[in-house]
Amino acid sequence: MPLSTCSSSLPNASLKIAGSLSSPSSRSSSDSGCSSKRTWPPLAASSPALDARQAEAVAAPPGPLLVLAGAGSGKTRVLTERAAALVARHDQPAEALLVITFTNRAADELRSRLHGLVGEAAGRMTIGTFHAVCHRMLRAHARRAGRSPRFSVYDAQQSRRLIAGVLGELRAG
Repeated sequence: MPLSTCSSSLPNASLKIAGSLSSPSSRSSSDSGCSSKRTWPPLAASSPALDARQAEAVAAPPGPLLVLAGAGSGKTRVLTERAAALVARHDQPAEALLVITFTNRAADELRSRLHGLVGEAAGRMTIGTFHAVCHRMLRAHARRAGRSPRFSVYDAQQSRRLIAGVLGELRAG
């Protein structure tokens, strides 16, 4: 899958988009892969227009898309506009959308903004952090792997505490 990298207007930030984009070999040498002249009108009337790199991510054809960018570059806005555009402009079923981010705060913000843009359809999308979404998937399909869906996920501190407790029991027994 081709990866297009566009410089952001923010210092030390870039927006990388992987998805259904034209391959670098099909572009002319003067084309950086960014549509610097194109703007995508926002779905929310009060929002300012997206910049060229944000618009490229939002306007990419339906299909998988990876957006990587630095802090404050508008990732949440891009993901929100992209998901809303897929539902509102491309007739994609909300149930088919998976919108993943890194923090609970960003996931909550995505849910809230999407609800404002597409209403109840936002509740049918799978939205969350990498960890939360993967945890839900593992729990939902645990029996297929011969496991119980009632598993626990431990962080490093919990793991150390558990191992220390087991070692202590082994030494005492």
